[in-house]
Amino acid sequence: MAHHLAIQKEGPEQAVTGDELRFEATGMEGSGWTYTWKVHDPSGKDAGGEFTHGGRKRKVVHYRLPDTPGLYTVHVTAKKTGEGAHTDDLRLPVQPRPLTKV
Repeated sequence: MAHHLAIQKEGPEQAVTGDELRFEATGMEGSGWTYTWKVHDPSGKDAGGEFTHGGRKRKVVHYRLPDTPGLYTVHVTAKKTGEGAHTDDLRLPVQPRPLTKV
């Protein structure tokens, strides 16, 4: 089977700090896949933030962006017993939240 792991993003076209985005891993044929998600900040360190998983296999996750703007990297790894690991990255520019008048 051909596998083409990809990340689909749902949410604002231009993400700002504190936004919640939905990511889905696509392109893996057959059942039995499990997914691991990570987000790295511009320096390559774990960005923190908040993940909410949409099920035990973690194919779909919701992620609340941290409060620091920059170019983040969303990374997913798909694994299945008897198969090698597949990975994909998505670059995600995050702008500062605009100031609002009180």
